[in-house]
Amino acid sequence: MTILIVDNDRWVLNGLSKLIQMLDCNVQTALFASSTEALEYAMKEKPMLVIADVEMPEMNGLEFCRKLGMAYRPHIIIISGFDKFQYAQEAIQIGVSNYVLKPINQKEFMALIRRELANIQQEQAERNILAQNIRNGFFESIYIGKDTGTFVKKFIALYGKQMEEESYTFAYVCVEDFSAVKNVVQTKFRAKSEEYSSLMDHIEKSCPDKIICSELRHGSVAFCIIGDIKPFLEWIHTIIFVSRKYFCQITVGLSTSSTNLDCLLELFRQAIEALQDKFFHGQNEIYVYKKPSAEISRETAKSFLLVHNYADCITDILFNSGSREDIRVAADELICKLIEMSYSREGVVLFFQELVLLIASSLIHISDSRVDAGEINMPDNIFGKCETLQEIETIFLEYITSLYTRIQKQMVRNVDSIQYITDKMLEEDCANVSLDSIAEQCGIHRNYLSIMFKEKVGMNFKDYVLGYKIKRAKHLLRGSNVRMSVIAGELGYMDVKNFSRAFKTYTGQSPSEYRNQLEDDNIQDKS
Repeated sequence: MTILIVDNDRWVLNGLSKLIQMLDCNVQTALFASSTEALEYAMKEKPMLVIADVEMPEMNGLEFCRKLGMAYRPHIIIISGFDKFQYAQEAIQIGVSNYVLKPINQKEFMALIRRELANIQQEQAERNILAQNIRNGFFESIYIGKDTGTFVKKFIALYGKQMEEESYTFAYVCVEDFSAVKNVVQTKFRAKSEEYSSLMDHIEKSCPDKIICSELRHGSVAFCIIGDIKPFLEWIHTIIFVSRKYFCQITVGLSTSSTNLDCLLELFRQAIEALQDKFFHGQNEIYVYKKPSAEISRETAKSFLLVHNYADCITDILFNSGSREDIRVAADELICKLIEMSYSREGVVLFFQELVLLIASSLIHISDSRVDAGEINMPDNIFGKCETLQEIETIFLEYITSLYTRIQKQMVRNVDSIQYITDKMLEEDCANVSLDSIAEQCGIHRNYLSIMFKEKVGMNFKDYVLGYKIKRAKHLLRGSNVRMSVIAGELGYMDVKNFSRAFKTYTGQSPSEYRNQLEDDNIQDKS
């Protein structure tokens, strides 16, 4: 970070700079004796902390700060040898952070700089979180086909001017994680979550300027490249190469470029369609969108989204009902769609190979299983010898259900501890207990926790927590005159109405009716 210091007295400039360097806060100083030159520098570099003398010949400090405030909003410290109320009052009006009188107390000044730097860092962190939320919301919106809404408007407010002036391009990147899948189904296990997460951290930290990225979901990353596409291409080539050491494969779909903000959805669709070429030409490549010919448009249309949607659907079936019949119905429906889209035999085989890989990755990700899977084997092409769609479907069902069964059998998590941890957390703070909080405490995926909890305890997690809360509510209603609002808050309900509804649904009585009945019973016992 650079601190701009403006004072027509060179002795003061050097003195303040030396004080700041003594802080050892990894900051630099830019020193100007001319307020005009300082203003030109600030407009270009936009330093977030500015220290300015109030009395300067070319332009006084207050006027200097007022012009700065019209361009951006830095933290400003005014220093002055004049104890004038008018100066201080005007400084407050233009948003100056602090007003320091000369002679400067070194100790107090250094403490002030530390506070301002800490405030700037906190504000920057908050802005980064807000900007990332806007980016995530924007990509989620256009992914589902919406080019309006709050996030899109905020994204355009942040980047729209640059996009119109310099052009923009979308890239859709598929990150296929073999650190879990290949090692579980072929060799010994590698910690998938650590390697995938390390790659995503590397992508985020190394991403060049003017390239905006967002991980839409596990394995899918969207980019908006503003301006020249060459820096992105050079960078993504290095990412494709680096991804191998993380046991991942990266394939990129790239749209055309445009300066028209009305083309957001069209360009994003182009990036997704370009990525579909990996079904036919392989992974670890960059595919640039080309308008499909009439001969291949039906077979390639929507295939990328289709395979991901069915992977999600079948994974949900496995972890919810586990019904082979439900999976067969979904596979039948999928094959019908592929036939309607005029897929060739080779296209169907490639599609199902991709589907198997995605489902296997999801199963291991959700179960977070540390599996020794020496017995499990996935040939390079499990559908290679299939002559009919029926054979493809049969092998698909056998392989997926077998893989799911084997992963379940070989899980090494200590399931007995789940109920103990849940009970402990309910006793300590039942208001904030959730499936996510227990999963984090146990170190397992929330979906896996939900399944194993029901298997171990005999009821689903939500009903178990509700039962505890109702039991706790009865205890509070029975032994005290605590207000309903206090009881509701202690149990994690936002208001009395929600608490009363849950209590009545569970017990058949409202909390008030339950308390009144207890009081009546006590009176009868005494009489």
